[in-house]
Amino acid sequence: MRGGYGFISNKGDSRVVHRVSWELTFGPITEGMKVCHSCDNPPCVRPTHLFLGSQAENLSDMRQKGRGRSGDDHWTHRNPEKVKRGADHWTSRKSGRSPRGEAVKGSKLTDDQVREIRRLRAEGVLLKDLAARFHVAIGTVHFIVTGQTWRHLL
Repeated sequence: MRGGYGFISNKGDSRVVHRVSWELTFGPITEGMKVCHSCDNPPCVRPTHLFLGSQAENLSDMRQKGRGRSGDDHWTHRNPEKVKRGADHWTSRKSGRSPRGEAVKGSKLTDDQVREIRRLRAEGVLLKDLAARFHVAIGTVHFIVTGQTWRHLL
């Protein structure tokens, strides 16, 4: 299961099970349409609990049912004790499964370059100049210097 939805595979072709259920019961799904759950139970495949809708209709259904809350209404704000942080977070417990920094496939920067970016920024070098020097986007430099990325080097 991914995201709570069931998947089925056949010769390398992976499909979401509730979509297969819809097609077996009602026929092809119109392009661009979602198979939505009236029961709000992602693994459910019961055809009577499914309906076709656009992404906008699916989101509207979600909001009408009081799901998809944000801000102070989000479950993480209502139940902060349930939010795993620090050593309890899965990335800390399974650090071997989560490559970081230059170990990430396709990383454009090395750990040393990130340290250099932070050092130069602390000396007052502009974000745009750092981005040009290291051949990355300004946003990448911003996330590095604010600690939103490459945290393992802080």
